[in-house]
Amino acid sequence: KIVHYKRKNEQTNKQTNKLMSTNMSTTKPPPRPPRPFTLYNVYFQLERAYIIQTHPKYNVELPERVDTNASSRPEKYRRLILPADWYVVGVNRKKRKDYTIHGIISFSDLSKTISRHWKTVDDETKKYCRFLADLELKRYKKAMAVYIEKYGEAAARTHRVDKKPKQKRKEEIERARMEEVRRIQEGNTRRNVEEMLSQQEVQHTNLQQSLYKSHKDSFDRDISQCFDGI
Repeated sequence: KIVHYKRKNEQTNKQTNKLMSTNMSTTKPPPRPPRPFTLYNVYFQLERAYIIQTHPKYNVELPERVDTNASSRPEKYRRLILPADWYVVGVNRKKRKDYTIHGIISFSDLSKTISRHWKTVDDETKKYCRFLADLELKRYKKAMAVYIEKYGEAAARTHRVDKKPKQKRKEEIERARMEEVRRIQEGNTRRNVEEMLSQQEVQHTNLQQSLYKSHKDSFDRDISQCFDGI
């Protein structure tokens, strides 16, 4: 069983080396080999398939290449239909248009359920997942050694996929939100000042009209009293 996995691992290494050799002529180094699944990541993939495929509403979906090494899995997972190299990062990744939604359980509930099951996982399953995780870690280190040899340590250290880290994106979104709030507040303040000045101008005009009317009435009364005295 171990020999079977190692043979498949060698095939994966050859595919990785071939991919790197085709990109040597490009000016920009290709992305670094993806980091492998950890022990928990391997268990997550396995338990996820078990939860979905044992659900009464599950509709069987056959992958293009089926894992033929099901007999080496723990008894609980031997009847699962998994794609070949299901424990290798990115090998079975689908394009967004090819995704199918099983509609059985939300990702949030699925993650919580698997996390809860992980706390009580049996030793056989943990040993099996650790074996696959260690196998992939060795393959990753070999792939990184080839990458560094061809593109240099600087490329391996500084090259990133053209995507900003989540934290930076969050900070930019927060700054943009605060800037929008500031503009709204400034606009509200400006409108409030204009309204206040307009109200003061109206009050001043009303006061002038009131004083003018009061003086006019007083003047008219004085004139009337003078004529009455004559």
